[in-house]
Amino acid sequence: MKPLHSTIVASAGGVLLAAGLASGRLSLLLPVGGFLLISAMSETLGRMLFPEERPFFRWMFGVLGSLALISVAGTVVYDLRKLDAIGWSWIAVALPWAVFAISPIIRPRRTVEASPAVHQVEKAAPEDSLSAILLLVAIGADAAALRWLSGARTDMALRSPWETVPAIYFLWIVLATFCLVVLSYRRRYPHLTLAAASLHLFAMLSPALIVYGIGYGFDPFVHQAAERLVAAVGVVMPKTPYYIGQYALVTFLSKTFSLPIEAVDRALLPAMAALFLPTAATWLLRRGFGLQRGLSILSSFGILLLPIASFASTTPQGLGDLFFLLTLLFGAAWLHAHRPPLVFILLMAAASAAAHPLAGIPSLGAAALLMAVKLRHDGARSARLGKFAIFIMLIAASAAAIPIVFSFQQGAGIAPLRTALGTPAAGLLASIPFTVPGIETRYRPIVDFAQFVDRGRDFLLFVMAAAGAWLLGRGKEHRRTVLACGGLALALLLAVAILRSGFVFDDVIGYEQGNYAARLYGTALLALSPLALAAFAWWWRALSSTDAHVRFFQTLFFACVAGALAYGWFPRLDEYAWSRGYSPSAHDIAAVRWIDAHAAGPYVVLADQSVSAAALHEYGFRTYYGRQFYYSIPTGAPLYQHYLQMAYHGAPRSEMEATMREIGVPTAYFVIGKYWTDAASVIEAAKKTADDFQEIDGGELYVFRYSAFGK
Repeated sequence: MKPLHSTIVASAGGVLLAAGLASGRLSLLLPVGGFLLISAMSETLGRMLFPEERPFFRWMFGVLGSLALISVAGTVVYDLRKLDAIGWSWIAVALPWAVFAISPIIRPRRTVEASPAVHQVEKAAPEDSLSAILLLVAIGADAAALRWLSGARTDMALRSPWETVPAIYFLWIVLATFCLVVLSYRRRYPHLTLAAASLHLFAMLSPALIVYGIGYGFDPFVHQAAERLVAAVGVVMPKTPYYIGQYALVTFLSKTFSLPIEAVDRALLPAMAALFLPTAATWLLRRGFGLQRGLSILSSFGILLLPIASFASTTPQGLGDLFFLLTLLFGAAWLHAHRPPLVFILLMAAASAAAHPLAGIPSLGAAALLMAVKLRHDGARSARLGKFAIFIMLIAASAAAIPIVFSFQQGAGIAPLRTALGTPAAGLLASIPFTVPGIETRYRPIVDFAQFVDRGRDFLLFVMAAAGAWLLGRGKEHRRTVLACGGLALALLLAVAILRSGFVFDDVIGYEQGNYAARLYGTALLALSPLALAAFAWWWRALSSTDAHVRFFQTLFFACVAGALAYGWFPRLDEYAWSRGYSPSAHDIAAVRWIDAHAAGPYVVLADQSVSAAALHEYGFRTYYGRQFYYSIPTGAPLYQHYLQMAYHGAPRSEMEATMREIGVPTAYFVIGKYWTDAASVIEAAKKTADDFQEIDGGELYVFRYSAFGK
């Protein structure tokens, strides 16, 4: 289909979508219009940006571009107005024609350097029965893994998904990994292998989506509440310049296909990561580094070694990191192969910035560095010095940008930067949260191996990145990739050290002060991904010339490493790690519903994080007293501090009375679960100080009521 024809189809879909949004009577037009809009716009983008690729890659990257465009366009419209029916109608009708209007700019230019890669065709090896069996076994193993996850689904409070998921799940993951690696070696069914790799990654990321019946973590409940508000009224007040990329994407898909906000939110990031990462990594290795197709698919499994645990649950930070990673994968290919066009890389960076600034600022830095290292200097000394100066300035800006943003957000000026920069170099280096590898034993071989893999992952990534830098640096055409990715990673590591050495965040509770730096550290490791993938590909290519027994045991070892990584991506309860955070449960939902039904007048609730998440799940941002949410949440706000005083100091009535005076409400509730440390004594103490109390679900939780007027 020609770009003009697909644009007309996409525009017609946009008109149908706008009509469905304008009138409830025409709501049946929403999914039809949405399907036409996304599919036709994806066809347009795929043909314009990747004209030489086969339909599989064109469609895959076209869909990715469409989702990124919707995210960025939604952010722009939200900032200018709001994402109500009118705002979405503007986007649906105008976006296809905006893409068509700039098509002359974004069409890739064929160059002499790019021509060999463009026209080179590699035929797949003939199909055989063993390859077909491997493919079917891999798909069946992942389906079995998903089935075991589904059987372990619960709405009870969990500290780890492995409390309910049986160990056989990991056996299926190991088996699927082994079969897919062997299948990639054999170079049969390349596109089906990529599809199976996406299914495999989804099976590894899915415990958070499938096992947790109410939800996983705390932050997703906050963002789901915001998304429901955006879907209802088009805006969250006061407006903020961040997170909107995720909110726009979730609300668009929810409205268009009449799906629940919660379902779309929970599935979005795991599905996008599984769908696009294996394909993007393969494309980088194939087109950017010039590897054979089979080796490219095999080496794309190196993404399992990256810190992608945050992709298991949809958050703006995770979505921003995904677009950041895609920016680097496509950008590294662009440096050598001149494809995709630069505008596609800038779109990935913009989508990352629209989702979260902690990922977006590095993404914009990555795009700037990629452009800087590709500047031509024609051998002139002055031009080379100018290019070097630009590169150094961008490295410095990438290192300083996030600390400067935090400094002014906190209202502290340059004081935190002075503190950090006054720290000795050894202190800065020690503040980077690098996990030192080591071998430990608790006389449980499987758990010992999982701990060994978990502790050694960061070290392995740095070693692979160094090896990849050396391998790519030997060829002049790939040195730009080493400079851009290595320079960005070093800049982000310096930013991590500055955040950990000089900053105290007022709105973050004490035990989470290092959270921002830890997130940025993960982003810095992602910056090494093209270098690590290059080393991973070299390793597998070297193994291809060894004995079959060596290849077999190496493949089996990597499959076991994949299973250990899947185990370490989620909270653990074993001899090495003991997660203390509980997920929201049906008992928490029952407690917040009971309070809502029996409360007379304004009130606040002192409860732990899981109960507050349940309140967000049920009632969203319904009640605020000034800037204080009516349930205690773990921030620097005073309400959670009052909760800790109640939970750890014998539930004194004076604490509840101080809370009611501070907030200005006549009633306050204190909620404690039986899983809390020393819960029995806290419950007995609260029974003596409260006006009355209620058992929830046979004593799973206790709700204590305190009134400013007494019983």
